[in-house]
Amino acid sequence: VALTEGEIVALLVAHRAAEQYRGTPFEKALRSAFNRLIEGLPSKTEISLKDLSDAVSFRPPGPPAADLESFQTLSNALLASQEISFLYKKPDDGAGNERRVEPYHLGCIGGIWYLIGFDLGRNAVRTFALSRISRPKNLNRRFTRPKGFSLDDMLSESFSAFETHTAQQVRILLDPLAASLTKERKWHPSQKMTFRKDGSAELSLKVGLAPDLEAWIMAWGPRAKVLAPASLKSRIGAAMKRAAMQYS
Repeated sequence: VALTEGEIVALLVAHRAAEQYRGTPFEKALRSAFNRLIEGLPSKTEISLKDLSDAVSFRPPGPPAADLESFQTLSNALLASQEISFLYKKPDDGAGNERRVEPYHLGCIGGIWYLIGFDLGRNAVRTFALSRISRPKNLNRRFTRPKGFSLDDMLSESFSAFETHTAQQVRILLDPLAASLTKERKWHPSQKMTFRKDGSAELSLKVGLAPDLEAWIMAWGPRAKVLAPASLKSRIGAAMKRAAMQYS
């Protein structure tokens, strides 16, 4: 198999990206898969994989917590279009709840794995964090996956992983440093930035109001100020006051 230089570099980058799972249940399976791929590389190449390996790395803030056996159970059921059941425990739910789901999609969003599927008990499509799923079981009951389902369409109005149905025009004033850093990434397709003479900028997004958006805004601390909508401004202001009280 002849690989171009670009393909080898791409393979190496993928290998480095997978290293975020080091120390997790995924490490052994990923290492085995990449070893098999490397065995198929040409025996002679002018590219030093070691030199490239020393030049490229990924340092994620924290690898997603997920159990390999659970991941395999969920992915196998998804590929076979079979119903699954599992215990789902939200952060504010001590005991958790049994769910029966038709799995549609597995996605890594913002470094966290999610299962998207139709919750038969709630008669609606729901998003589940894999780290909160336990005791998954393939029920071996086939279902027909909707032909029109698209994760991109589902999350088109979302800032990240939280599904929302009513997008609003969100305006945030960022100080010069926050503005400079924010423009380096595309946080949402609707993102628009209007810079001012002092280097600050007004960020405009058309998204649904959800916890992931609020967490992103609060992460900027005093460098960001919500201008609109009023409901979001009020919630962020109250949350920042509560945070400041921790140090008073």
